[in-house]
Amino acid sequence: MVGRMAKKYDTSIVKRAICTVTPITGNLDARYLLQVELHTPAQSEFEKTLTYVMMNPSAAEELTLQKNISDETVNKVIAFAHDHQKVMKVGKVNIVNLFGIYEPQSKSLQKSLNQIQNKAQYMSLLRANRAKVEDAIIESDYIVLGWGNVPAGMAADTHNLEVAEVYRAMNKHSKLDQAYVIKSAAPHHRNNVLTVKKRPRHPGRMPLAAYIKCKELSLNGTFLKISV
Repeated sequence: MVGRMAKKYDTSIVKRAICTVTPITGNLDARYLLQVELHTPAQSEFEKTLTYVMMNPSAAEELTLQKNISDETVNKVIAFAHDHQKVMKVGKVNIVNLFGIYEPQSKSLQKSLNQIQNKAQYMSLLRANRAKVEDAIIESDYIVLGWGNVPAGMAADTHNLEVAEVYRAMNKHSKLDQAYVIKSAAPHHRNNVLTVKKRPRHPGRMPLAAYIKCKELSLNGTFLKISV
């Protein structure tokens, strides 16, 4: 948990935040799934689930009476979902990632993963994370893709393989038509929904404008092609 950039949950929006933090090795921890229940005007009318798929956890943990640890990106995407709550009828937000390791700096993610020198342990970490991503996808009404570009120091193949696993889970459970990306409000973003490298923009790195429904997702090898 060393070096995490923590914030507090906005408890006027967040009713509950549930997750399990799993020790991996040394000072490495993992979080595979964060489930956030929103305050709603009438819970029976807000039963839909929105899932964000991002890169990796930064700091956010479970919200308890004794502890309130979130992070800037988690707070940002929760608030954005809450802003659209009345239209989308969202009562619950899932946050999952391509990689389950806590690392506040994406450029250091590969370095953190390299600390797991046991290949069997590394594969176990990936499988555990993929399983939770699939669980979140199964129960989702909206799936927001937001992992951004391949981090510095990471091979594109490593990143693409986990993206492909997300696609396969969505395809397996007939969820491809529930895929969204987030439109950037930044004026310097010429393509305001995809990066120059044709990947979904990471919500933590831009002002958020709108959810945009994907027209089509398809795999070209392990590269996910997104049409909007």
